[in-house]
Amino acid sequence: MIDGVKVKKLKVVADERGHVMEMLRTDDELFRKFGQAYITTAYPGVVKAWHSHRVQTDNLVCVSGMVKMALFDGRKGSATHGEVNEFYLGDLAPQLVAVPPGVLHGFKTISETTATVINFATELYNPAAPDGRHTRNHAAERIVGNRVVAERACAQVNRAGARKAGDKTCGRGLNGSVVDLNRGSGIDTGWCG
Repeated sequence: MIDGVKVKKLKVVADERGHVMEMLRTDDELFRKFGQAYITTAYPGVVKAWHSHRVQTDNLVCVSGMVKMALFDGRKGSATHGEVNEFYLGDLAPQLVAVPPGVLHGFKTISETTATVINFATELYNPAAPDGRHTRNHAAERIVGNRVVAERACAQVNRAGARKAGDKTCGRGLNGSVVDLNRGSGIDTGWCG
C-alpha cells in the first residue's frame, strides 16, 4: 500500500425501507479534518485522471455506479515511490479511499451507468490559489496502463446531454493522454480531467 493511503470498508445497513451507509466520521482513525464535500460524476467509460494536491487529502467514496481507481506514488523520497494501488469502489464495493497529498490519482467508470463520487476534502477550494493540479504523468501512465496512447480527443457532454468525441476543450482546456484502466481489454479511454 502506498505510504499514507488508507482504506475504510463501509457497511451498508438495509431493511424494507431502504439503506443507510456511514462514510466518514470525526472519530475515524483516518479522519484528519473537514474542508468541504463535493460530488463529481463520470459517464460510463470516462476517465478522470491524473490529479494531485500539495496540501489536501481526498477522502473518496463512490456512492452509485462503479469505478476503478488508480493511485501512483510519484513523490520523490517516499518509501513507496513508484508504487501503484488499484481499488474498485461503488455499489458492489462500498469503501472510502483516503489519498494523501502528492499522490497522483484518477478513476474510470466501469459500470454501465453514471458513477457518482463524493470527496470529503480536507481543504477548502480556493479558485485564486488552487491546491490541486491536473497533470499528464508519463511514469504513472506507463505503470498503470497496459497501453498508453497519446491522443488529443476526449469526450464532452454537449447541450443535449450526449457525449461528443473529439472536442479539444474539455478537461479545463487541457489535452491529455489515454490510459487503459481496463487492464488488457484493448479499449482506449479518453482523458477528461
